[in-house]
Amino acid sequence: MRPETTVIESDCSPDAARTALAGKQITAALLCPLALPRFLEMRVALNAFSASGREPRMVIAAPYVDSAFVYGAFSFGADDVIDISRSDGHVAESINTALSGGRPAYAAYLVGEVDAQGDVTTLRIDYADEVDRRIVPMIVAGYTDREIADILHFSHQAVRNRISRLLMRSGIRNRTQLASAFLVGRLEGDDQP
Repeated sequence: MRPETTVIESDCSPDAARTALAGKQITAALLCPLALPRFLEMRVALNAFSASGREPRMVIAAPYVDSAFVYGAFSFGADDVIDISRSDGHVAESINTALSGGRPAYAAYLVGEVDAQGDVTTLRIDYADEVDRRIVPMIVAGYTDREIADILHFSHQAVRNRISRLLMRSGIRNRTQLASAFLVGRLEGDDQP
């Protein structure tokens, strides 16, 4: 049985959500892409309308979803992501998958991109500064974020933020792909140690 779902329009605010949802109990909500502070405000506003006492599932609905967008949405705390630029049938299936709580709908987008991004030799790391150039070899060597933070005298969160921005800026999906791109760059002489 699929839970009752409320779709929140893109111009929504927490107050508008409270007004629109007055008297309704929800277990999931579809949201447009929102800036982090607004997303967090919406999560708090929607929690008041949870049918089960648990937080409702937060599903981001956006056009032209790619792995970088999925990664960013999850760093905001989204439970799933669906791509609304696809066919109506695909969108309906993705919504059902996202709201069922089983396999995440976004997995299909990431799997679909494996063939398109399978050639790691074409990826290049977009370093912002010298700190990024120090962080990447430590990731390749297997250091944790906390270890990197201790070495650089940064906060743990600052290191996580830097790595997230580096991945998104470079169009790289994860640390494994980052390490592969780094090593390929070293082999080709593109990347300085």
